[in-house]
Amino acid sequence: MFRYLRDCVTVYSTARLVRIPSPFLAILYCLLVVLVWCSFLGSLHLDIRKIYQAECPVRGVVLSKIKGFASTENISDEDLAVENPQLYRRTWDQADLVYPEYGGEGETGSFTIVTNLIITPNQTLSSCAEEFSPASKCLEDSDCQRGYWSPSTHGVYTGKCVHQNGTCQINGWCPIELGVLPRQGLKPLLEDVQDFTIMLKNTVEFPDCGDQQGRNLPHNISASYLKDCTYSKETDPLCPIFRIGDIIKWSGDEFSRVAVKGGVFRIKINWQCDFDFGRSVDTCKPTYDFIRVDDKEAGVSKGWNFRSANYYSESQRTLKKQFALKILINLEGEGRKFNFFQLVVTLGATIGLFSVAPLVCDFLVDVFHILDKKIKCGKAFYDFENEISPRFEDQSPPANHPNNNGLAQRGVTNKALCSSSMSINNESFKNVPE
Repeated sequence: MFRYLRDCVTVYSTARLVRIPSPFLAILYCLLVVLVWCSFLGSLHLDIRKIYQAECPVRGVVLSKIKGFASTENISDEDLAVENPQLYRRTWDQADLVYPEYGGEGETGSFTIVTNLIITPNQTLSSCAEEFSPASKCLEDSDCQRGYWSPSTHGVYTGKCVHQNGTCQINGWCPIELGVLPRQGLKPLLEDVQDFTIMLKNTVEFPDCGDQQGRNLPHNISASYLKDCTYSKETDPLCPIFRIGDIIKWSGDEFSRVAVKGGVFRIKINWQCDFDFGRSVDTCKPTYDFIRVDDKEAGVSKGWNFRSANYYSESQRTLKKQFALKILINLEGEGRKFNFFQLVVTLGATIGLFSVAPLVCDFLVDVFHILDKKIKCGKAFYDFENEISPRFEDQSPPANHPNNNGLAQRGVTNKALCSSSMSINNESFKNVPE
């Protein structure tokens, strides 16, 4: 045990390098090295800085503020397919159409803005006939189970049949909501919403990279600039004010089509910062990406809608089914800074990857040698007979015996020594007199 421990700290062992004349193995080795290089660079996305820089996740909050007005006063009576067109003909602002009313806040800053709606005025808690459907159809009271309700009904069955309508009677808010959109021709009621604007105020920090804090508003920004600017990828990428219609267009859709039934969209705020050489967060600016989240080709349950009500008393209200654009805001990104430990780990992992090529080739050499012994097929890869590799030779030195006439000292092998000794003994027996 002591000798083993001593050898661990006093003796260094290394593998012997063997040159094998085999085009197959040489080409295979080169291909494996190229494959490892391509895989390694691909994992870095061709960004060499990831070798020596550590990641600093971004943290922050997003506040959104929406402004705008929409007017429906110029819509004609022929265009409004409702019984009470005066309910829809008015001026709307952000307080009427944006939920929550104060805009989005927190880590996401998400909000909802209404683009179409169905108004059911003067509802009261009373009894009325259910909407006609195969489930509510009845001929007599026994067809209506008292106390029955389901997600598709507008109230609770009273157990009576309204023969005039041929449907069961319900207790609930009456008159019931009619699912008829206000405008004909699949047009949104609030087309002017596309001109509403959103102001995004984003504050971020990178705690793992030191005291790095910033926001998406430039420090030299002025009130007059914010009043007039509108975000554009080409002309004004730093402006934090976005037009609703542009967000829908950059997401690959059309406002006039989406606004009828609503939809769900996402704004991605991406921060990519490099803090090497003393750079601060002020040297990097966010980028914005826009995408539609829900399935715009869905056949059923398409878009986004919800219901709200204005109550005038405990038993009287106006119900509104509102189709809206739900805007989700995601904050993502990272900062990067030089880190010696990251450099050492990356280089070590890379060196380990490059050991794959010789490991595979050495394994194939062993396999080919075994095949050559068994079925003589190893010559397809290299000649084991004429190009004998030291890998398969007995590399132990010949024993150094002082006797036997010094033959071992002159380089004679043990096998030759044994043969010579046998020959000498036989000659000795021949010279013995009888």
